Amino acid sequence: MMRLYGNYGTASLAPHMLLEELGLAYEFRRVDTEQGEQRSAEYLKLNPNGRVPTLVDGEAVLYEAAAICLHLADKCPESGLLPAVGTTARGQAYKWLIFLTNTLQPALIAYFYPERFSTDPAHASAIKTQAELTALNLYRQVDADLAQAGPYLLGEAPCVADFYLLMLVRWGRWFATPPVTVLPAVARLVTLMSERPAVRRSFEQEGIPAPYCLLPGA
Repeated sequence: MMRLYGNYGTASLAPHMLLEELGLAYEFRRVDTEQGEQRSAEYLKLNPNGRVPTLVDGEAVLYEAAAICLHLADKCPESGLLPAVGTTARGQAYKWLIFLTNTLQPALIAYFYPERFSTDPAHASAIKTQAELTALNLYRQVDADLAQAGPYLLGEAPCVADFYLLMLVRWGRWFATPPVTVLPAVARLVTLMSERPAVRRSFEQEGIPAPYCLLPGA
């Protein structure tokens, strides 16, 4: 049985949703990052970066959420969550997942952890403000593409990147203007993904109430 190490609502959420979607046998092991458990000697043996998620699949130990997502989808090619190797659609799935991890996610990390990007604490507020503006523009780029070719990133059916996008849109709920409140195509994708039983199970298991991409009471 696979083991997914993660914490509620963090980057382990996308792999968690995929494990449920694919019906794979797994155990979720919580790593309390607020208490620093990701820096324990035991966990660092699995993931020397001291971050979540980490997946243990037999003898294989994988970290980096996107890599885990691709690995899980490849284990179940019949799911259709990754198109066939060598197809244009497969390339588009790669494009979107890497865009989310390498372009949008760094802006979100800068928003949540501005202290990582300067040695001067006085810079934190400006970094956070710029990161929010950058992320919103990137969400708008996704929204424009979804409006033209959606409702999912590859068209009529979800792929692995849509699960990752749902996670990142959820992170944007802390913005002064949450993406789902101003981007209709993104909001439509969030609604469609949130209706999937596997997605609902994942959020319930992590104690996350609906609506998933807004703060409670917003």
